[in-house]
Amino acid sequence: MLVSKSRRALLRGLAFAPVAASVISSPWGGALGALHQQYEYEPAKLERTKEGRSISRFRYHNAERWMTTLEADFLI
Repeated sequence: MLVSKSRRALLRGLAFAPVAASVISSPWGGALGALHQQYEYEPAKLERTKEGRSISRFRYHNAERWMTTLEADFLI
């Protein structure tokens, strides 16, 4: 088994974790479903926007630059 030590590989793996976790059903699904029916509410739907993705990208690159400075200080 090949283990990668790069931050990019780690973050790529974490990016797919919510997709895998969303397949697992919530133990609250039945209770929430009953509440939605009782109060005639639609379940909330989370959507990513271009602005939200842009903010995430900025934070990722900002953190990557910060980690590079830490590595540079560590290697000196």
